[in-house]
Amino acid sequence: MTASPPHWNRLGLFILTIAFLESVHGWPASAAGNVTIESNNNDPKVHCDRTRWYDICWFFFANYILHALSVRSLPGENFYLATVFKLCCLLVPYTGLRRGLCLISRAGNLAGNDLQAAARANALCMVIRKPDWRPRIGDEVSGCQLEVHSLGANDTPASDAEKESHCELTSTGTAESGSSGTSSEQGNRKDEKALHIQVTDVYKPPLCRGLVNKLAEALIETYHFRSKTPTCSIVDHDSVKIQGRCELSEGYALAYVPADMEVYPRNSFTSNNASPGLLPQKPRSQTRLASAHDFPRILFSLTQTVSGAYALYRARGSQIERYGFAAFGLTVLPFIVISILNLLGSLLTREYETIFLVHSSSMDEMTDRGGILDGAVGSIHAPAEDEAQIPIGGGREGMDTSGINVIFGGSEDSLTCRDSTTQSDRLESYSIQPWATPMPAKRCGWRLFLSRLMLGPFQTPNPLQQVTVNSRIIIPSHPPFSRLPPPSSQIFMNMLSIILLVIAFATPYIVIGILSGFKANHATGNQRTFTLNWLISGQISGYAIGNIEKLTKNNTLKGLIFVFVCYGSYCLGALVVVAQEMIEFGTCKAD
Repeated sequence: MTASPPHWNRLGLFILTIAFLESVHGWPASAAGNVTIESNNNDPKVHCDRTRWYDICWFFFANYILHALSVRSLPGENFYLATVFKLCCLLVPYTGLRRGLCLISRAGNLAGNDLQAAARANALCMVIRKPDWRPRIGDEVSGCQLEVHSLGANDTPASDAEKESHCELTSTGTAESGSSGTSSEQGNRKDEKALHIQVTDVYKPPLCRGLVNKLAEALIETYHFRSKTPTCSIVDHDSVKIQGRCELSEGYALAYVPADMEVYPRNSFTSNNASPGLLPQKPRSQTRLASAHDFPRILFSLTQTVSGAYALYRARGSQIERYGFAAFGLTVLPFIVISILNLLGSLLTREYETIFLVHSSSMDEMTDRGGILDGAVGSIHAPAEDEAQIPIGGGREGMDTSGINVIFGGSEDSLTCRDSTTQSDRLESYSIQPWATPMPAKRCGWRLFLSRLMLGPFQTPNPLQQVTVNSRIIIPSHPPFSRLPPPSSQIFMNMLSIILLVIAFATPYIVIGILSGFKANHATGNQRTFTLNWLISGQISGYAIGNIEKLTKNNTLKGLIFVFVCYGSYCLGALVVVAQEMIEFGTCKAD
């Protein structure tokens, strides 16, 4: 596994310490060759010396690089991806805007315990069944649904309302069609003996109610923090570091635990040595997870804010009179704003160096097939004394718990199943078949890129081939769970995030308007173009990175490269302009 993001903290602290010691004792070459440049200011109490290379380096480090180091990393994010993200935050400061606002909106520190705080920070994961999961002899799966209906060659799958009118579930878990005649039943009898397996998510994202919550979901939440079904929030093993040992069997994957899924402390025994039907007892103490308020990031945010405010203060007077709104001292405004948001996010949500595993019956099922998982810190199964008092929910308005328990049997070549809930043998006449075979998605270059950018992954065509089936058994991708109600402070945190979003966009223009009146004064065309485009284009591209994340699901690397290629030229040009202005204007100090 690659190095973790805290290596950047040590590097930043080292450079900050060296810079502080040098500022106390004086730069080695600062006393030699001082040349007063009187033409760059009209204040007799202020004299400007020639700008040295270390003056430019310190200005860039204190106002730009420290901001990039203050940006929060995602839980378990590896060193390579964290480095790319910080580089984009260095060039486009608004790249970290929505990540910081999401941390403020989630406010994991306000959760009741460490497990729920980690879930709100996307630091927990669980084992789920993938769409290509196949049953084995002896497997028992609970919460299954059985549907029997006919589809024509040119028909599309029926909606929920159409299924209710076309398919009627009986008490034994089978379905009977009320519209088929005797001849039709005889003609399709052979096809009805094939029972197709389909793995479907039980968890559905909660409905977003209220104007404030809807605005927060649309404007604040990035694809990584947005509530999604488990199969749409798969953990990328190459991009994150997982606590403990993780070797998955075929047909299984790791998915992020949703923020509203209740996680209980890990039971004192596993299902492998427990008696059937015995539930874990409620522990006496809460689980503690390794997390912390990252002090180096807080220090970087505070240092950058103070340094940026000082640079902004020094921009008053002759610097603005010379360069107007293109003054190099005004370019620190976006970095100050986002550093403050990063500071608030670091205070409200703890940082996790790894992602933690959560136990479930799907994990036990996977380990029985040869998988290896070690280090689970919690469970989505309720303790015995709390189970009767906990509302079970999986859908938008609650989960239908009327599913059946299915036991698979037969042989490896011909799998069968039976209903263990009603002890009915009506399912034994069906043969188990796969639902659909994945087809390779057609790649259309930029057309596919733009379609996924505008429509999102949920509106793009399903790459799975549609098959004509008469019967199917729906297997849940994960076991039942308990849904938590929204925190009482959620609407307030969402409102605060929206207000901070407006402030983050408006503050630079308000301050620049007050100090310079939006006048160019003696700034050249290149100075005006690069500094203004750095602000405007940086705001647009930095905000859009939250939507570009959905192009590569949880991996933001392609989105970051897209932002860098499209807007990196203006950022690099603006940094060159800042250095040129500093050399031309000089380093001014008051007597």
